[in-house]
Amino acid sequence: MSLSSVLLEDLVKTTLQEDLQGGGQDITTIATIPASQQAAASMISRQDGVIAGMSCAQTAFRLMDEELTITPHKNDGDSVKPGDKILSVEGSARAILTAER
Repeated sequence: MSLSSVLLEDLVKTTLQEDLQGGGQDITTIATIPASQQAAASMISRQDGVIAGMSCAQTAFRLMDEELTITPHKNDGDSVKPGDKILSVEGSARAILTAER
């Protein structure tokens, strides 16, 4: 693990902790989604742009659940247009919903 990945992980952990006060869980997700519920989700571009922050997104999902299957479809620096699939994730619905916050 390089220094940059260690710093990135610390940054993402701090951000998630700030957002998920009170035990590191999204209380709405816990209250409404069964623990066994599986899901699939995709990040889709809504407008023209350039991708940045893929490592942050992947780290957030991984920190929520190492068992999630994360498939990047774009890389930092790639141009996108509306409707382009950027990233797909499959696994625990609770982990996906919590990470995407």
